[in-house]
Amino acid sequence: AGNAEVRLSIQFAPLKADRPRSLDIGWEYLSKDGWLPLIVGETDDEIARNDTTNRFTQSGQIVLRKSCGPGAKEETFNGQKSYWVRGKLRNLLPPESGEEDSGSGYDPDSSELC
Repeated sequence: AGNAEVRLSIQFAPLKADRPRSLDIGWEYLSKDGWLPLIVGETDDEIARNDTTNRFTQSGQIVLRKSCGPGAKEETFNGQKSYWVRGKLRNLLPPESGEEDSGSGYDPDSSELC
């Protein structure tokens, strides 16, 4: 319980296309009370220091923190027993240039990144 910090190191393969779209991701950890939020920062400067991937547009690190709440819970998913962090898209991704919006009924609350 209490304070905790998780550091994610992200390494992307070189892109041959235009600059990738940034992703607005909400981070959570699994606890005995279910999925609870982790924060990257509270100010723009703090977010910039703690997310050198610039919202998943380049390789770097993301520092996630919690300052209160229960500790992480060990759980088994797909045969892997571990402590879990997940990221969920907060916003719809705009269509690629030249693509039409399919109106697929996409629900950002159900989009988990693994």
